[in-house]
Amino acid sequence: MLSRFTWTEYVAAVAILTGAYYLVIAALYYRTEIKDIVSGKFKFRTKNISAGNTVPGELEEADFDELEAVVADLKRSTLEQAGTNATKDQLLLQLKQRLANYDGLRRPAFRVAVNNYIIREAKDICGVAYSESELDEAWNTLPRK
Repeated sequence: MLSRFTWTEYVAAVAILTGAYYLVIAALYYRTEIKDIVSGKFKFRTKNISAGNTVPGELEEADFDELEAVVADLKRSTLEQAGTNATKDQLLLQLKQRLANYDGLRRPAFRVAVNNYIIREAKDICGVAYSESELDEAWNTLPRK
């Protein structure tokens, strides 16, 4: 029975069935998006950094630039100036003052990055050891605007 079909007919049939399968799946899962595209209501999500119109939860390059600037400022203005003379409480107070207006501490990924940086650099530069829970507790008590 299968000898009646050529390889070209077989490949064409498989291609048509596969295409139909994916069209059905797309129709089931992306029904509203397809309707919006057909009706002309679909709007592509674009990032507009100056206006602050971004999809919630997306990280932007500007956020990473701000994080880099903050940790560079922490190292230069706080950790290196304090040196080995600062006590743990004094250094934490200075860090809290520097980070009081930094909104990145509200984002878990940035908070972890800042905490890890402070833990590592405070030990290397100042000889002061912090735990992540100490720093999290300090950030939770920061006054916010």
